[in-house]
Amino acid sequence: MATKKSAPRFASQQRVVLPGSEKAPLSAATEEKPVRPSSVITVSVIVKRKSPLNLKRLGKERLTRAQYRKQHAADPTAIKVVRAFAKEFSLTVDKDTPKPEQRNIKLTGTVVAMQKAFGVNL
Repeated sequence: MATKKSAPRFASQQRVVLPGSEKAPLSAATEEKPVRPSSVITVSVIVKRKSPLNLKRLGKERLTRAQYRKQHAADPTAIKVVRAFAKEFSLTVDKDTPKPEQRNIKLTGTVVAMQKAFGVNL
């Protein structure tokens, strides 16, 4: 039985720049050199929490690690979306990311794949 290839889900969507996600170039940066398209790089994607932190209680309330994971770890739906995104653009999700108490997912792929995935020029 042949496997069904799913239609592009993310490539057809309009890109939205998240406030605060763009970084200015380093002022001390010198001449840019083109990067090899076949170079492999890793990026970190931070996904949303299951529920937001209560900033008014921050530092006043102590949670165990288990409580923190249960309430504020990475949202499982967000993790699924990032995994689907990675698959569509031929990126690999580094194993063991995100860790249970963290929200950082590491994606690895070629420069060409990253440029397509994130709509950037490296």
